[in-house]
Amino acid sequence: MVNPELSAAMARAKIEEIKRTGADTVITACQQCVRTILTAARKNKIRIGVMDLADLVLRSMKEKTESPSVLVSTMQGPRARLAVPERSE
Repeated sequence: MVNPELSAAMARAKIEEIKRTGADTVITACQQCVRTILTAARKNKIRIGVMDLADLVLRSMKEKTESPSVLVSTMQGPRARLAVPERSE
């Protein structure tokens, strides 16, 4: 992390975006986003889940559960809400 203050500010902004959507979990393919958002959320006692895209795919392959409403995110910011449907057998 080159600039910790900038990373923290970006994480706070992303957390505010996530909170505005009402999502309880954000999915991202950016490992740095996972780390900075989780760190900022824990530091500020904010309950937001952050998951790597690969972890979501693995979890959906392993489990048959009703998934929470999640927010699909890119480095540029949130794009769409995604409700992952239950698998049928």
